[in-house]
Amino acid sequence: MTKPPAMGPQRGDNSARTMQRNTVILPHYQYAKQEAEIRKRLHSQIVFGVGCAGLVISFLINPGFDVRPTMAFVPTAMLLCAVCVAIVWVTNFRALRALSMSYTALLSLGFRIQLDAMGELGPYWAAVVSVEIILGTALVFNSRAEYLISCLISVVTLFAGQPSSYFATVSAPLLSLSIVSSVLIGCLLNHAVMNCIREIYITKQKFKKLSSVDALTGLSNRRAFMEHFQSTLAEPKGPLRYFAMIDIDNFKGINDKYGHEMGDRVLVAFARQSTQMFSATEVGRLGGEEFGVLLGGPTDADAMAAMESFLAQVREDMSGAVPFTFSAGLLPIDFGDDATLVLRKADAALYLAKRLGKARIIWAEAEMQDGLIGSPHSASTLPRDRTFRSRPVL
Repeated sequence: MTKPPAMGPQRGDNSARTMQRNTVILPHYQYAKQEAEIRKRLHSQIVFGVGCAGLVISFLINPGFDVRPTMAFVPTAMLLCAVCVAIVWVTNFRALRALSMSYTALLSLGFRIQLDAMGELGPYWAAVVSVEIILGTALVFNSRAEYLISCLISVVTLFAGQPSSYFATVSAPLLSLSIVSSVLIGCLLNHAVMNCIREIYITKQKFKKLSSVDALTGLSNRRAFMEHFQSTLAEPKGPLRYFAMIDIDNFKGINDKYGHEMGDRVLVAFARQSTQMFSATEVGRLGGEEFGVLLGGPTDADAMAAMESFLAQVREDMSGAVPFTFSAGLLPIDFGDDATLVLRKADAALYLAKRLGKARIIWAEAEMQDGLIGSPHSASTLPRDRTFRSRPVL
């Protein structure tokens, strides 16, 4: 009985290593994108709608105006509405941060203009308005530091320059306590909501990844790869592309002789080699030991050379503990091609590669499109120069 090679880590360890390989620290641009998406969730139309509506309604029905501040208020309200519209459409993280600060500043300025127009009664409403703005903007920011800066902007805008008689009349400790308390409540609310939203976002991303990534190999699963494949076929313009269907040779024999753990190691080794040779998004596990690859190349010869180089690289790899090779069917693809037909052609070429001795890449020719492959006369009666155009990699 042949002694199997050293097994090393078992299947569970392979899965753990695969998860570690797929877990990477987000680069700054990806982190910014994530935070921008979270911020978009916070920027509901209700939050901004309430602020804008409150400002406009108070201007229209406020009975305390000595003189209605139309000339100063209207431009501020228009700018506030423009900021709200921009926030809905902008996706840049830094732009969203600046627009959020501008929203708080303009909202506070709009109310300050109204308070100044109310004469001696106006300053006494500053505390109430500041508390409303502080609590109302707690869900606008996905960072407590940004929220605290926003609170500071609101307080400074509403209280700076108020007459000294106002501060002499009101109780400074009570005024400070009301503002500080509202800021603390807003911070707690911001922290709770942000944690909840961030957990939901991260969980969503995890499930999205699980639904599109093969757990063992870390490659795209069949559904994700086919979606990318079909979108590639739908692109009207672009460089010449090729599709290869790959099947690991004698995989059942590896499983039967050494066990399924060894088979898993072979699959992981193949996946690692494929992502070193091709882009990770261009390789997918179609099922079992069968894989699909999308590759580019200015000519047929370049595409074949890339696949031959890949086969040589796999043949020399011993990280799977047992040597292995693959067979493949290769063909060019074009805009408007039917994905099912492309798979059928590639599968027919792959079947021929298996019949001709394995460990080789075969071009899918016109005869395969007509269904000759698999018939009793497919490989024996066709002229050799029409059966396939590639040479096997030995």
